[in-house]
Amino acid sequence: MPTSDASWSGRLRLIGDLERPDHHHLEAGDQCAFFGEYTPGEGWKHSSTNNLILNLKKVPRTTRNTAQWPHKLAAIRDAAAAIRANLDPQRAATTLLVPIPSSKTAVHPDYDPRMLHVAESAGAPFCCAELLRTVIDRAALHGSAERRDPEALAATMACEAHLLAPGIERILPIDDMITTGCSFRACRNIIADQWPSMPVFGLFISRRVLPNPFAAFTDLIP
Repeated sequence: MPTSDASWSGRLRLIGDLERPDHHHLEAGDQCAFFGEYTPGEGWKHSSTNNLILNLKKVPRTTRNTAQWPHKLAAIRDAAAAIRANLDPQRAATTLLVPIPSSKTAVHPDYDPRMLHVAESAGAPFCCAELLRTVIDRAALHGSAERRDPEALAATMACEAHLLAPGIERILPIDDMITTGCSFRACRNIIADQWPSMPVFGLFISRRVLPNPFAAFTDLIP
């Protein structure tokens, strides 16, 4: 597990009023939590969270059966372990982990079901299902300059409502990183359309942190 610096916490941290402006698609009533803070534009050596996320995002098409692949598998195990250690096993039977769909459909060469593997690796008694799936390929949000709104993003997804088992009392969409919050809002809206009274709580391995706009002036402070 990543424990080497302050970027990572072994406990879930809520996105509150101070962090919410970094994820501008989140609304006041949205409940989301994260374990680590990812710094964009930096490599894996920058922080333990960067290392975990970059390993998790390794593309299967280019890294499977290479020396890089064990790093991805280890990242999946570590992310699953963090989730398992923080969820209440007493509520496991009524909680559904739902991977936020990847940007590619299952038939695309770059399809990567990493969050499904994370959810499955969390293990019993926790349950998971691909309640949401991508039906239209799109550019990955973290690597695209295109601005996307939750409604447009939701239009690229489908809901497999039949996969919701009886007795589920809350749904936890999970993803490796929250950036603008667009993906969470899209998933949250789809779930709300199907089950208006279902509590939804976003769970993220990391959140993207934005640069400090005042960093250039720190040398001026005595």
